[in-house]
Amino acid sequence: MRGLLSFFVYTHLHIALGAALLTASSFWQWGRPVEGWSLPLAFFACWWIYVLHRIYSNRSDKMKAERQEILQKYRVWNWGLLFVLPLVLLYLAAQLAGEVLEALLVPALLSLAYVLPIYRGWRLRDIPWLKIFLIAGVWSYVATVLPALELGRPISLYLFFERALFVLLITLPFDLRDLEQEARAGVPTLVSSFGEKGSRYLIVVLGLLWWGLQFFWAPDFVQMASSGSLLFILGLLSRTHAQQKDFFFSFYWDGLLILHPLLIYLFKTFI
Repeated sequence: MRGLLSFFVYTHLHIALGAALLTASSFWQWGRPVEGWSLPLAFFACWWIYVLHRIYSNRSDKMKAERQEILQKYRVWNWGLLFVLPLVLLYLAAQLAGEVLEALLVPALLSLAYVLPIYRGWRLRDIPWLKIFLIAGVWSYVATVLPALELGRPISLYLFFERALFVLLITLPFDLRDLEQEARAGVPTLVSSFGEKGSRYLIVVLGLLWWGLQFFWAPDFVQMASSGSLLFILGLLSRTHAQQKDFFFSFYWDGLLILHPLLIYLFKTFI
């Protein structure tokens, strides 16, 4: 069972599923059925970008030996996905309206520039303080703007900010994990600026802010889902430290991208 979960995590299926479900949660929150090409596009685009990122990072970044060993184990799978998934993306792109394709151009370019060097070996992720906000912004854009365009409804700035805050909240612990590596690489981050203890307080404050926002604008079923997710976040935070296994971060923290949308769906359906 652990081997299957490891495959699920380190071929990045779980994070692709998280992207699709976070996008679906926007439909559910608007009270609309899931339709169009938003979900498969979010799923396969996220899957390919993360496969590309892991392959390039494993060749260039100074990551922990444990993580390098795990990624090496699934190297053949990830290389295969790297070349197969673009064919799926080309098919999906052919199904989209021109307006939607144009709206995807900027996040697509930002994602590629995050993974691949754009100037003298520098990537966007190497720019101090930018990495975590770029991740939050692109994820939120795909999960909220894309479905809004497909439905022909106004873009919700509230939902964009709420989703970005959620992604920021669950991404910060990875900087806690990578605190020593980022310091050696000379890349200042939000966590390195606040320190480990200050960053833990920051995560709690951001979590309470994110949870509190739901009670002003979100439906009741979203409020209940956010309460459950916040409890899970606080529980994970109490066990988060740099010495934790890589699987802990990749499975549980990234897994919140799956858990939170599923809670939204369950509370909407059964409450």
